[in-house]
Amino acid sequence: MTMWSQVLSLRNHLAARRRHSRETLVNRTRAFMMAIGLAIVALSPHGHAARTVLWDKTVIPIELTVGVEQLLHFDGSVSPGLSPLLSKKDFFRVLSSNGTVYVTALQPFDRQRVKFKTEAGDYILVDMSAITTETPPKSVEDVHIVVVGGRQSSDANPLYGRSRSDSKAPAVSMFDVLRYGAQSLYSPERVIKPVPGINEVTIKIRNNLRGLYKGDNVRSLSIKAVRGWQSSGIYVTALSVKNDSDHPMTFDPSKLQHSMKRVVNGVNNQFEAVALLGRSRHLAGRRQRDNMAFVLVVTDHPFTSVLDI
Repeated sequence: MTMWSQVLSLRNHLAARRRHSRETLVNRTRAFMMAIGLAIVALSPHGHAARTVLWDKTVIPIELTVGVEQLLHFDGSVSPGLSPLLSKKDFFRVLSSNGTVYVTALQPFDRQRVKFKTEAGDYILVDMSAITTETPPKSVEDVHIVVVGGRQSSDANPLYGRSRSDSKAPAVSMFDVLRYGAQSLYSPERVIKPVPGINEVTIKIRNNLRGLYKGDNVRSLSIKAVRGWQSSGIYVTALSVKNDSDHPMTFDPSKLQHSMKRVVNGVNNQFEAVALLGRSRHLAGRRQRDNMAFVLVVTDHPFTSVLDI
């Protein structure tokens, strides 16, 4: 092989590697941006746990427990379109009323697609399945499905979006700040587009915050605040959660609290919302690839002002 041929071969090889790196980065970023819509835990207005899911043209998986009613909340009335199997009255029960859909699986079944038609004529796709358990729970957490870029039902709550009467700035919701935070963590800076109204805040806490976690194996965890963003009363803080033990463990984001007390400085000890960036709650042992995850927590006060651990 001549020297010129070697140079051409090397140049082609480097170009292929750059293309592969860009494609890998884009795919990872897209995967994490989709994953954020699958793992957001929030407190409902009634005080019990609710899971908020962002509909961003990605099918939403929901697993039902046979005999246990599941509530799905939408930002407007919807009409469910059922598969032939789920249309059987002795197999599946569904009732839609004023934006809330009540579903109950009467028998176990594998994945079935349900098409919820909105008032605007669009469809929200949900893949449902049902399992039986020896000791089924009396109730399960509600699921609130929010259309990304769509209207928000909580104009009065700054966590969910500014009032539409504010014409000086575009509405920024909690979900906008969460998505921007996730993108900032996983995308190169050159591809991140600024969002008017969202600003990064400086995080000065450097110590281990594992006291935030009220679950098992807390001594095996290392939790650190890494970055933060805010917009009009919405504060989103990114936490890195790392398993420092030799054994795998399950991390439950709903067990994160910012205080041992119930109320600190007039604030309830539950975070307004917690988003686990990733599809799995399982953390591998240390020195393994998947032993760390990022979590985004939402407060309506600056992060440092509500901590009491």
